[in-house]
Amino acid sequence: MRQLLVATLLACGPGIAISACLSYEPSEVTLVGVVKFKTFAGPPNYKSIAAGDRAERVLILELKDPICVRSKSPDLINVPRDDITTVQLVVMSSSSAALTEGRKVAVAGTLFGAITGHHRTPVLLQVRAVKDAI
Repeated sequence: MRQLLVATLLACGPGIAISACLSYEPSEVTLVGVVKFKTFAGPPNYKSIAAGDRAERVLILELKDPICVRSKSPDLINVPRDDITTVQLVVMSSSSAALTEGRKVAVAGTLFGAITGHHRTPVLLQVRAVKDAI
């Protein structure tokens, strides 16, 4: 019986991993991790705060476990990604008050791919809700 199970899993191949991946927008997902604030060099050159670039402080969610993300309708932005361990949080609501440094949270929202120089991780999460994680 065990040999049959192993043979079946091997026959399925990469389809198993793909089905376990999360989906980009419009699907809603919930990610669990620890909130961190990180500062990056912004405009005009996005290279060095010391050399005069504006400091940009962003919210990052450090994930407990790596994720992979796939698109139901592939495009140039929402490309397949594997082994994602950090996600930039995009907050446009009162949820930001719940996002404090070092806090373990479950964050619900939609995933999208990085588009601009202000996006600091390959995958970002548009935040809809935040709650404490166990």
